[in-house]
Amino acid sequence: MASAARPVLSRLGSIRVVYVTAPSKEVALKIARYEWQGKLHEDSEVVLIMKTQDSLVEELHKVVIENHSYDVPAFVSLASDAESLPYAQWVLEQTGGNKSVAVGKDAESI
Repeated sequence: MASAARPVLSRLGSIRVVYVTAPSKEVALKIARYEWQGKLHEDSEVVLIMKTQDSLVEELHKVVIENHSYDVPAFVSLASDAESLPYAQWVLEQTGGNKSVAVGKDAESI
């Protein structure tokens, strides 16, 4: 588990998540090598995609930090430009709702 230090989120906006395809697992592993604590690593990881609402990103970050085994886990929040209304409603319901989001006649007319 990570340290008990207070989780801090950056809002610098300079990080990018890049989608890349590779012809094989071997090529992907070669491309994905990274340096950590002075050593070159070639590890496999599991990608976890979580859905939440903007107002809960900081709380989600805190939960991830408290439960993750990495010292520096990847945590990048990607905003949606658009989503289907039924899906957005479902995400809001699953994450406790949001009284500031107008769902109904006005939202459906967009």
